[in-house]
Amino acid sequence: MINDLIKQIGYRFLFKNVLKEYGMTLGYVFHTEEIFDKSVFESLMHFCQEYRKLTNARPICALMTPLNPRVREGMRIHNVSMDEFAGRVQLLAEHASIGYHGHFWFHSDEFKNGTAEIRCTNFLRSAVEAQVGEEVQWFKSMNIRHNNVYAPGWWLMNAELLAILRCNGFDVDFSFSKSLWFYNAYSHALMKRHYIRAGEPFVLKTRRGDVTCIQNFIGCHGTAFPQDFDRNLSSLLDPDYREIIGVVNAHDTDLIGQGFLDNTLNCLRYLQERYNAAIVGYDELVAQARMRTAKILPSA
Repeated sequence: MINDLIKQIGYRFLFKNVLKEYGMTLGYVFHTEEIFDKSVFESLMHFCQEYRKLTNARPICALMTPLNPRVREGMRIHNVSMDEFAGRVQLLAEHASIGYHGHFWFHSDEFKNGTAEIRCTNFLRSAVEAQVGEEVQWFKSMNIRHNNVYAPGWWLMNAELLAILRCNGFDVDFSFSKSLWFYNAYSHALMKRHYIRAGEPFVLKTRRGDVTCIQNFIGCHGTAFPQDFDRNLSSLLDPDYREIIGVVNAHDTDLIGQGFLDNTLNCLRYLQERYNAAIVGYDELVAQARMRTAKILPSA
């Protein structure tokens, strides 16, 4: 209550129209991890439908597949079959663009062991390569398009993972960010080395082709104060780069939180009305990013 009062007073005088000098093109990506839970799935479907009504665009749902051991365990607990899971994804694809969300493991049967998950500091190419290949095959077998887009688990990214993804057809990536919450040592060093500014799309070259990198700005906005978005995003921006493009992210499980859906839609409405922000779907987001890209860089 006291914090809310402080914000009300502060936002009346501070962070007022701080994004007015920026042109914003925004997409919205869900890290979609628990649609085996019926309540999460139904909440996500509802959000996607309301999002489309407001923006006339589809959000992006980057999916952990049922071959991921963590998802498979959730399916077992919730008594969801492979066919039922695939059916939920196909229903989701009517209102969202599907992508791929990766969490990787050394040994799938040991996934409950905290040391079994592959992160930035213990990367093993052979294990990641095998898992990505199997999960991509699942998309094909279910006739579900992943739209060649990848969103990272634990913000894991490096040159080897990028090469694996490109070999499997992925050519759009949401792994890079200027936010300290959403980058790792590799992505931070690469962006700093090449002077990549917040909201600036760029291309990374691999042996198998190019990958368009669209930055993740900040986590999805679920508070009652849309000005929180202004404050958090403005802290990342460069005054010399004013036509920004990127995504905000959330987890599907965030939708269970009280007020999340209404607050988020209210924030999107606020951005449209106050700043004339363009909130776009996947196809337009990628087209705009590729049209604006000036920097083509080595991934290593």
